[in-house]
Amino acid sequence: MDKNKKKKNLNAKNTFYLIYVAATFLSFILFGWKAGLTVLLLGFAIIVFMQRANIIMLLGLSQYGKKNYVKALKLLKAAHMSGAATMNNSYNYAYFLLREGRPDEARTAINYALRNPRITEAETYKGKEILSMIYYRQGDYKKATEIMQ
Repeated sequence: MDKNKKKKNLNAKNTFYLIYVAATFLSFILFGWKAGLTVLLLGFAIIVFMQRANIIMLLGLSQYGKKNYVKALKLLKAAHMSGAATMNNSYNYAYFLLREGRPDEARTAINYALRNPRITEAETYKGKEILSMIYYRQGDYKKATEIMQ
């Protein structure tokens, strides 16, 4: 059932992109280059808005790679807390919190992500894996093992 939801979501995105390309093309042909450029820029702005959490996450990962950990965690938190956040955004944020020695905050972020009603089975497993790592790092080996079973 989760695969069907993902397919429907993927089809909705593909439909949006198809309509966007068609509208841009038609506006160029029917109304000239100014209208075409306007539709192109408007559609681009919509896509950037829809992908804002992923863009913020990429900026955070870039800062983390540059060893600017404070700014990286700030950006990753913004991606995690945005309304457009994916499970991957939340998992990256929790994982980097754990790497920075903040397991309680990481556990809060993971538990928040795991309560998402749209989560797939694979995403649930990945979240439990990170949660298990958190407990393992805190020395609660029994709890870490129970989560992965």
